[in-house]
Amino acid sequence: LMDEWALFDTFSDDERNWFAYQLGFTRIFNICNREALLKVEYSRIDPRTYNHRFMINEPTHHGYNLGYWSSSDSDDIYTNMTFWLDDITSISLEYQYTRLGNQPILEVLEKQYNNQNVKFLGQDYFHRKTIALSYTTSLIYNINLDIKLIHFDTDLYNDTTEQFNDMIITLRYNISK
Repeated sequence: LMDEWALFDTFSDDERNWFAYQLGFTRIFNICNREALLKVEYSRIDPRTYNHRFMINEPTHHGYNLGYWSSSDSDDIYTNMTFWLDDITSISLEYQYTRLGNQPILEVLEKQYNNQNVKFLGQDYFHRKTIALSYTTSLIYNINLDIKLIHFDTDLYNDTTEQFNDMIITLRYNISK
């Protein structure tokens, strides 16, 4: 994602190039004569990305960031391993770790518009770690059942780390994953 890019100042000391990066790897392979899918993604968003003095310049749609969910000053690693047990059933194991900077937005804005360095993640950051296990199967007449168990470890909602579990059961009709 390119938020701002001053092409002719790209390599100068007072460049105003604000980017978000995402790299990924996907591979399908066989384990014990069963297909498996491995996905690994890494995203990093510069602290100056998504930060602007004027609301009209914010890259959002109805208040949601364009590009990536975690907003500026964050990075995220996501891995997923999916195993197909047969033509209609799969099991997935997911891991995601996200760090979100805890720098005051006004301080970041002041530094970026005065061409001062803004340190990635600053002195302190919040985190969110999830581990999930999913089971998906096709029932009848294009109705699919998803059961997902998720373990959260986060300090996003207060200053202490909390752990909790979630369970999601979904019935999908005529919607493939």
